[in-house]
Amino acid sequence: MITETSASIRRILVLAWRDVGDSAAGGSELYVQEVAAALSRSGHDVSILTSAVSGQPEDITRDGVAVRRRGGRLLSVPANIGRAAFIEQRQADAVIDVWNGVPFLSPLWSRRPRVVVLHHLHGRLWHDNFSRPVAATGDFLERRVFPRLYRKTQLATLGETSRAELVSACGFAPENIHVVPPGIGGSYFRAGSRTSAPSLVIVARLVAAKQVDIALDVIRSARMIVPTLMVTVVGSGPDREKLERQAPDGVSFAGRLSDEDLVELYRQSWMVLSASNSEGWGMTITEAAACGTPAVALASGGHLDAIVDGVTGLLGSNALELVSAVVAIASDADYRDRLGRAAEERSGALTWDRTAQSLVDLLRRSQQ
Repeated sequence: MITETSASIRRILVLAWRDVGDSAAGGSELYVQEVAAALSRSGHDVSILTSAVSGQPEDITRDGVAVRRRGGRLLSVPANIGRAAFIEQRQADAVIDVWNGVPFLSPLWSRRPRVVVLHHLHGRLWHDNFSRPVAATGDFLERRVFPRLYRKTQLATLGETSRAELVSACGFAPENIHVVPPGIGGSYFRAGSRTSAPSLVIVARLVAAKQVDIALDVIRSARMIVPTLMVTVVGSGPDREKLERQAPDGVSFAGRLSDEDLVELYRQSWMVLSASNSEGWGMTITEAAACGTPAVALASGGHLDAIVDGVTGLLGSNALELVSAVVAIASDADYRDRLGRAAEERSGALTWDRTAQSLVDLLRRSQQ
């Protein structure tokens, strides 16, 4: 539990682009909801202002947190900036501004204690999702314009890799950037038995930046050495049909799974694979780790923080090295078990209460 709260910081307003209930939600949205729930458990009055979710009510309460959904996905940031500035912040003692590509510009309208959560720069994501002029503008704003506005704000990011990037690419003062790793829910733990045949799971949003196509190429090559390797792809997204056509025979696409089914799949699988190059951390790696399942991942971004190479999993700088890593784990039971147990032990230090406490500490620091 959070061990210390500030009497002057009880009501916290969280501004986030998407809600965890959105079909396109990912690690950032999970982080926001879990932190908010941890703050609520500790006695804070927490509300999340975010975008509307098609077919779902505007106002809900989840895990003790009031969630208010306003504005469409593309217009929610400007719409909710106005709402936060003139309505919501009147009922708040502090603000958490979640910068997911575009921030909520809180230094312009809030004089309350505030902290910004920035998992990673979007870089290639701008170019994967928008036209060239829009992408160039978004990338320029994220790297050159918005950082100037936030230069005196306390900023939380997930790992040392993203912290170093924010200093070098955006010019943030190192003393204002703090590493606040994600937590892991209590439902993720080792139980049951593994599949009898080698098995691997890929959990990702099926979009270009997650590079599931590269992961499937890795599978195809690994199967030349480990032909019995079973593969399940979990996730939804616009690239699903294309990826299904590309996938080797026998690869199963499971779509989105319930939390319970996903945990069970982690527990059964021999390893998890990620070829993504757009992670601030890689929540699937930590989720699998808590179930005693080691990871193979591209050596980029947050993967460098989520995995201790050769200890809790294996990193590869290219597809060939990822193939070698998959084969190594599939071929050596003792090695696989050693990696899995180390991953499980490391994940035990990551809790959402600890993450939330770190953000409360930063809010308190911003009061000074």
